[in-house]
Amino acid sequence: MRWLLLVGLCAWGCGDDDGRMERDARVTPDASRVDAGGGTDAGGGTDAGGGTGNMCPPGDCDLLGEDCPAGQACYMAAPGPDEPLVPTCMTAGTAGDGDPCPTGAECREGHVCVGDPPVCRPVCCGGSEASCAPGARCRGLSNVEGVGFCSIPAGCDIFAQTGCAEGQGCYPTGDGTTDCLTPTGVNAGQGEACPFLNDCAPGLLCLGDPSICATACNPMDSTSTCPAGTRCAGVMGFPPTLGGCVPESG
Repeated sequence: MRWLLLVGLCAWGCGDDDGRMERDARVTPDASRVDAGGGTDAGGGTDAGGGTGNMCPPGDCDLLGEDCPAGQACYMAAPGPDEPLVPTCMTAGTAGDGDPCPTGAECREGHVCVGDPPVCRPVCCGGSEASCAPGARCRGLSNVEGVGFCSIPAGCDIFAQTGCAEGQGCYPTGDGTTDCLTPTGVNAGQGEACPFLNDCAPGLLCLGDPSICATACNPMDSTSTCPAGTRCAGVMGFPPTLGGCVPESG
């Protein structure tokens, strides 16, 4: 019996330590503009067998190459409880991008079941958007290294905290876009530690090394205010209208 990976309940924004995956927006506040961190969403992947060069984990099949027998597709699965997840050929589902996958086994080839409620999304590996549609990002999964799913950023408003579903917050991603994430529950405020981006309360960015939460501000707007003892600094790689309130001495 194979145990199919049910990644839908532990992707990105789970409310516990296992779900803390977002690290892209760490920056170093050392000047009027600061450098973006080098985190990736689904890093750590290795080249899959067969020379495909797609950074998927090795196993019995290729998650992106789909080299399984007819009627089957490649999924992350395990031979039994507590055994490692590896790419495995299993009976193919038929559900496509955005379709529900209540058991995790409904998705068609090249897709993975993610989210709560769970839906099928195109699979990606190693943080690479090469297998994603234009404009989509490869978002990492908390319970399997090197494998992710393609998702188009929501483009929500980080200042007004609008454009996200109930229970989510708007956060900046590593390329300067904004997306909806479920906070981890730490709810860290200005100046408090944030090992992960969504440890911060919505409306704050995770900046610096060691990283702390910083209130979002607009460096181009003279009316944009910061807490006492901080200043509004831009972030390289982000739009010029999005920055964070960093210590004045930084």
